[in-house]
Amino acid sequence: SIVNENASVFFAADVAVAIQPKSGASFAVDEDSTLSNKDSLRYSGTGALLKGNNAFFGLQIAAALNSIGVSLSLYSDEIESLEVILQQSRRLLINYKQGMLFALTSQLTITLLVTLSSLLPLPDIFFSAYILWFFWVLVPLMLIPMMCTPAQNNIMELIPAKFDEENKSYYKKESKNTFFYILLRCLVNALLVLTIAIVALASISNVPLKSFFWQRDRLTFSSAAISATQALSYLGLAWILLWTGLTYLYRRNSIFQQAHNNYWWSFFAFTALCLEILYGEVIVQGQTDASEKLFTKFSWMLAPGWASWIIFLLSPIVIITVSESTKASDRVSHQKHMRRLRILFETKLGMWSPR
Repeated sequence: SIVNENASVFFAADVAVAIQPKSGASFAVDEDSTLSNKDSLRYSGTGALLKGNNAFFGLQIAAALNSIGVSLSLYSDEIESLEVILQQSRRLLINYKQGMLFALTSQLTITLLVTLSSLLPLPDIFFSAYILWFFWVLVPLMLIPMMCTPAQNNIMELIPAKFDEENKSYYKKESKNTFFYILLRCLVNALLVLTIAIVALASISNVPLKSFFWQRDRLTFSSAAISATQALSYLGLAWILLWTGLTYLYRRNSIFQQAHNNYWWSFFAFTALCLEILYGEVIVQGQTDASEKLFTKFSWMLAPGWASWIIFLLSPIVIITVSESTKASDRVSHQKHMRRLRILFETKLGMWSPR
């Protein structure tokens, strides 16, 4: 209960969980009981919190009891609702971390693409306008819906650990695994997109593939071939990021074991893919030199022939294989750490339990 003696304790806490009596309960509280340094609040006989003749809402009560700006009031007396709150809080935190990892992977992928394409005798495929489109449209469309990913099956079995000396070695190992986890994904994605670009450009321009690797000087291509290659490369990047985002929905759970129920992410990922096709059409049809236009509406998608589309179809297999291999080793290390934390928790619980 909140009385004059313990009001200062509630007010000093960063997070407070309090059970308020049901409306209609009668209890006596001094009218001068303070819940904050500014407001003098008191309870009425019906359980309402009053200041003078004004009643306060639940969020206003919670804000008076917490020193942080985020508060939550429960209007149910069932204890299961607290478990649901903890589960949803963990889900949101895990989804946020996965979303940030996906954003970092996307940024490093486009960085590697620009770097590797400049080392090869390729035209300027990834120009600044597309990079802005990539960062402000494509990535957010796949990133934001990740927050709606349902909780993983064993989310309430996870044991949080402090960053102390006992767990420092695990966190260092986890940071190293995460670094290689992201770096490997970025490298695979960049190589797949570059392969699509090189094969498409060679097929459209009738240039042998070895010319891209054993040629010191940059090759010259028509503006129509360059624009079609750009459109196909951007579509390939969106397609690869779509499958990469699918593997990022869960950090350690296999996509074959955890059901995919994030329908919002599926909708916006498909929308991003459709927008990428329209963006490619604008690039191809927006050439400055009208005499070099070789493609009618959306015909650029069929220009490179079957070779580029085989890479399109095989890229999800490569991405999922890399993801499952990295998740498998990380999952073993995480399960071992969880077993250790459970043993420590049960040991401390037994030591400090009343006999």
